[in-house]
Amino acid sequence: MGWDVNRALGPWHPPPLALAVHDRDMVQWFFQNGAEPDARCDLDLTPLSVAVEVGQFEGVKLMMGESRRIRSGQLLHHAVRREAPNCDQVVEYIIEHGADVDEVMYQHDIQSYLQQEAFGLGTPLHEAAKLGKLDVIELLGRFSANPLIEDSLGMTPIQAAEAMNHSDACGLLQKLAERAKPPEVQFTATMKQLYRPDV
Repeated sequence: MGWDVNRALGPWHPPPLALAVHDRDMVQWFFQNGAEPDARCDLDLTPLSVAVEVGQFEGVKLMMGESRRIRSGQLLHHAVRREAPNCDQVVEYIIEHGADVDEVMYQHDIQSYLQQEAFGLGTPLHEAAKLGKLDVIELLGRFSANPLIEDSLGMTPIQAAEAMNHSDACGLLQKLAERAKPPEVQFTATMKQLYRPDV
């Protein structure tokens, strides 16, 4: 029996390819030995999720070339959390590959959503608002991100920015909100009605 290179390291820890995202040669070695960038743990977290958040951009591109599922791993949310100066470039790269700017985190993975909803799951715009990333907010706005979508705690990105005292982000989000339309359906409200009707 051989070692399963795509086996998760733990319930919330993706397969070992995630440990190699800083080393392009090691990433290539993993691929040569059958690793998949979309392989996940119990939570919808993949090696590619880790790469877009903390890995080298060239490594991200290499792994994206092997990826089969843009919706796996909550890539855009993790890209927004990126601390490197090229965060906006990685965010735009992920969007250009088909990521939905208005998707609530774990929207297409109900098990993960229900496990994490108490932490305030929202859209990539919520992530940028919490972090006060003005350049990313502007970028998401250019791709028509909706600032009126609520997170799993019922907060909009503006409220999320206010909670973190990011006044500049609040001002920018308010400008986006002036030309936005409320979504026809609030995913998070629907989930609460279905799974938490007594809360």
